[in-house]
Amino acid sequence: KKMWDYCRTNGLKVVRKIGNMYYGERWTVKRGWRSYDDQFNYLTNRISQAKDRPELLAWYLNDEPRPALRPKMLRQQDLFATFDPTRPTKSVFDHPEYVRGFLDTFDECGLDPYPIGRDPVSQVSDWLTGLKSGATGVKPFGMVVQVFDWMWFRMGKNMPTPHFPTYRELRSMTWQAIAGGTSSLWFYGYRFFGCDYGKKDFDRNFAMFKRVTTEVRKFIPVFLSVEEPVKVTVPEKSRLLTRAWRMDGDTYVLVVNALGEGARAELKLSERF
Repeated sequence: KKMWDYCRTNGLKVVRKIGNMYYGERWTVKRGWRSYDDQFNYLTNRISQAKDRPELLAWYLNDEPRPALRPKMLRQQDLFATFDPTRPTKSVFDHPEYVRGFLDTFDECGLDPYPIGRDPVSQVSDWLTGLKSGATGVKPFGMVVQVFDWMWFRMGKNMPTPHFPTYRELRSMTWQAIAGGTSSLWFYGYRFFGCDYGKKDFDRNFAMFKRVTTEVRKFIPVFLSVEEPVKVTVPEKSRLLTRAWRMDGDTYVLVVNALGEGARAELKLSERF
């Protein structure tokens, strides 16, 4: 209750996490669930506790689900559509190729590539390309941007260079997501900012995070503009991401190079300037 009241007082919205709560799964067997009735009672209780709170924005139902969960996810989506039809449900996938088969199990999906420390930062745009081949234009999607060090999960031994994202890396992931068409940005995760780090490191990392998000926040009115934007094209072989907006008669063009080296390309706009 204190958390809900704090968010309401400070003008914050809450995405309430339920998190893969299905009977027959390992984490619910430990709770003693033996049938759908146990799941139904748990969920309806959680919904009734929160659905009348004005600070509740959405429900986060599934975190990196596997295809075998699809029938249970579909049933759960129907349940939330019945008991709280005014709020969207969200699911995050760690395999963009899965999304096409799950489109009727969520209202908004997200991707969480988390490349820093193990893969090129361009993985964000690679996953966006994979997602857009089958999902965009059908449902809104968000990108979960990595704001953690893999060592915090004691998984650093499996990573070539585990580290907290640098300013350039965090900035690149964020603007790749925006240029790629994301409808929302989710940064994961705040509660790990202090893990294994002292105050000096925490202050440095958090200041860098605020620097990037402040840059994005400056353009939120532009991102939300409904004016018809100019069209931007780049050579087919180019790895550049582009996106454009128009607001109050001004045109904004975003160009992002997700690669580690420089790129030369000629961009063409559908209007003369």
